[in-house]
Amino acid sequence: MQKFLISFIFLIFLASCSNIDTKPDFKIVANNIPDVWGASGRLAVEAEDERHNLSFEIEFNQQNYQLLLTGALGLGQVTIKADEKGLEEDSFCE
Repeated sequence: MQKFLISFIFLIFLASCSNIDTKPDFKIVANNIPDVWGASGRLAVEAEDERHNLSFEIEFNQQNYQLLLTGALGLGQVTIKADEKGLEEDSFCE
């Protein structure tokens, strides 16, 4: 009976852990978002059973933006720009 009780408590503990929400909660509390801002970081993309790791840098200036994607170890680079002239893509691969 003691083994059953310990097993039951352990299973309840594991079940309660699966209900914990681990997603981050981001909220912007500013009334005015700046006209010029940017962000950078790393991301992983999985497509057709292949995983690709990239670093990105994005800059916004009102309605214009520039996105720079760089492959792992700096191999390959894609720049995407959008402004009043339209959308422009430039790629460089080593």
